[in-house]
Amino acid sequence: MLNEIRNEIDIIDDQIADLFNRRMALVTKAAEYKQKNNIPTLDKTRECDIIKRVTAANPDEFTEYTEKLFNTIFELSRGYQNNR
Repeated sequence: MLNEIRNEIDIIDDQIADLFNRRMALVTKAAEYKQKNNIPTLDKTRECDIIKRVTAANPDEFTEYTEKLFNTIFELSRGYQNNR
């Protein structure tokens, strides 16, 4: 039973990693655009809008964790953009 659960988690983890890589490839394009057009890396309004959107459909018990996850993703994305 536990092995079956872990196998499903492994599959999901692989999907998350793939989606993260796809997201970071787009972050690269966004960074290039922002640099060429002198646009700041941080867009707090957009980040807040995304948090609202992704947490709206979540069960209340996961809202805090979803916010933390996306804030971490945003932090990683900004850091990557700023180091380009």
